[in-house]
Amino acid sequence: FERGVGSVSGGGGFIREETGSRNSSSGYYDGNEGNGCSMCPSLTVDPEFLETFKVRTCRQCKRSAEMELIPKGKAKKMYLLTDKDIANAGLGSLSRANPQKKTWSQMKLYLKKQVMALSYEKYGDAEGLEEEKKEQFEERMLRATDRKRKHQQTTPAAIESRTTLVRTRIANQAPHEHIFGEAKCVDAEEGLWTKTCNICSVEVSFEQL
Repeated sequence: FERGVGSVSGGGGFIREETGSRNSSSGYYDGNEGNGCSMCPSLTVDPEFLETFKVRTCRQCKRSAEMELIPKGKAKKMYLLTDKDIANAGLGSLSRANPQKKTWSQMKLYLKKQVMALSYEKYGDAEGLEEEKKEQFEERMLRATDRKRKHQQTTPAAIESRTTLVRTRIANQAPHEHIFGEAKCVDAEEGLWTKTCNICSVEVSFEQL
């Protein structure tokens, strides 16, 4: 531990010296007994941070990594939290103008360490969070692969191939009048639609503008 020393006006022109212990590994200062900055000997606290995040930090310490702020979108993406998670936890936030475009809605900034604590509470710890990220990534990859497979199956060539097979299979069946179900759009850009007979399952493709 290191000794922290600072000076502050005591009124009437007198200056009093403050001393206390600073934990150099965590940045936590315990010499103010709840009356000043929790990170250094300063007896002043930033009112905005105190009211919003319920943390005691002076204006200088609020610029440290310990007091880093992150936008809501990044908080949700990095720590896998939902709007409901954040709302239910009652996390405080500061509203700031969007740096990308001032006319856009203001962005909400959250205290990173509070967001992190909420995430670890939800997923157990840092390891649990990383495991959840891995699982969600794998699920997204599977969905993307499935969408690609379905798209390949609905290309004009694939549809024509399946239609030919069905027509061959029903060639010897008793003649009947096709009763088609609801048409489905398989390629909006090309205006390609399909409809299937409810009796023999023959599939017909057609263009619709």
